[in-house]
Amino acid sequence: MEISNLISYGKGLLITWTILLIWFYSPLKVTLGQLFIDKNLYTDDQVETAIMIKNIWLGKLLSCYICFSFWTSLLVGLLFKILDNLSWSFVALCWFTYPSLCYLYKRIIDKK
Repeated sequence: MEISNLISYGKGLLITWTILLIWFYSPLKVTLGQLFIDKNLYTDDQVETAIMIKNIWLGKLLSCYICFSFWTSLLVGLLFKILDNLSWSFVALCWFTYPSLCYLYKRIIDKK
């Protein structure tokens, strides 16, 4: 693997971690829920339940850390494929390795 591919891989991983960090550990989910669903939503659980009532598939996707990281990894891998003209194997590598690294990152965050 070339050094430029390693740099792209690292940048993609940091972007994926940041997206997950913002979605699961900031008030963004509640803020968006209040804007788009109901102004009387105050917790992550309330937002997730409201989304599941509207669309069970989307609700599961947005509330499951592993599911969210899996699909975010695919999107980030595709983004880097397009922007850096990388191969499809790079996309597959991101898609199938980022979720496990994201889960390890979550375990570290949740311990503190």
